[in-house]
Amino acid sequence: MLVMDVPTDINQIDPKQWFGLTGRQFLCVSGVVVCAVGSIACQFLAPAEVSHVVDQVIIIPIVLLV
Repeated sequence: MLVMDVPTDINQIDPKQWFGLTGRQFLCVSGVVVCAVGSIACQFLAPAEVSHVVDQVIIIPIVLLV
């Protein structure tokens, strides 16, 4: 039989840390960086019509991640 010790107090749980951030914070910051770098690269590499549309669309995932 499998027995698991479940803490009764949430303060007993220690979240894993990467660069001083929890896993969720690290993933969200990484996502924002990827979106921002993609948008900046699109400014220089894509035609003007495409980069304008990408800039308007890329705001949605950045807002959701923040």
